[in-house]
Amino acid sequence: MKDILEKAIVEGRKTAMAKLADLEAQGPKWRVVDDPNFTVKPKVYGTMLDLCGFAHIKVSGRNSLVSWIKKHAEKDGNGNYKLETQHGRVRLYKSYKTGYNLYLPVECNRQEISVLTAGYEGALRVLAEQGIEGYVVSRLD
Repeated sequence: MKDILEKAIVEGRKTAMAKLADLEAQGPKWRVVDDPNFTVKPKVYGTMLDLCGFAHIKVSGRNSLVSWIKKHAEKDGNGNYKLETQHGRVRLYKSYKTGYNLYLPVECNRQEISVLTAGYEGALRVLAEQGIEGYVVSRLD
């Protein structure tokens, strides 16, 4: 199972980096301004390739990956799990209602929502090939 996780992380990073390269080729989409009054000429502090956000994979608590992580990972006081891999830390958090939120180190040190989402979609394809079902969840920051 650890090999599957490692492969998912590598594929997720590869997919995220491809999305980042695509965004960089397109150039900035958003200006960062300080303009509470919406003036005609606001002060521009910088630009962004995409909106900032977060993403993760939502998985059922009843699958082999969750069982394996629970068995091999370090559990913290809140019932969350952390597992060190060759490519970074995998985190598994109990979801608010049902299932678990799976965080993989696919982000390549970026916060653009489309980069993160692409990375998790790439990782999820690898997991799905192994029969591990889930879906990508994202939200804006």
